[in-house]
Amino acid sequence: MDCDRLAKETKEECARQLAKETDPVKRFRLRALMRGLDKIRAIGKSFKIMDDDGNRGLSMEEFVHGCEDWGITMPRAEIEQVFHTFNKDQNPGEAVLLNFNEFLDAVRPPMTKPRLDLVNKVFDHLNRTSPNYEQRKALEKEGKVGAWKRSAG
Repeated sequence: MDCDRLAKETKEECARQLAKETDPVKRFRLRALMRGLDKIRAIGKSFKIMDDDGNRGLSMEEFVHGCEDWGITMPRAEIEQVFHTFNKDQNPGEAVLLNFNEFLDAVRPPMTKPRLDLVNKVFDHLNRTSPNYEQRKALEKEGKVGAWKRSAG
């Protein structure tokens, strides 16, 4: 499939979903996808551009200005809500910063089913070939160790 056509289709699908979506966080993600933030490298580059002071974290102001620079037009209250939703490790008394991993987890799209199936296949293979596989299986049968569960995120 042609990359340009795929990008166009992605933008069109995001625009359709955006017209119906009311949740600010989901709207932000859709707008980010429309801007081409579907690859880790692009997300990382955008994060670095937004991080004006170079401290590897985004303050509220850097996040708001970064959204404006991207052309993500949302009311400030919604952008603040998105920031606080993305920021998982807020500690009282510390400056509130959104780190790269939080930003990446929040912005990147979920894995496609074929890719998730491939990842699960690799993990299954690694589990079967690990030296502790038989011991883990025996403990699972006895109910002493929870079974490894896969999820799509």
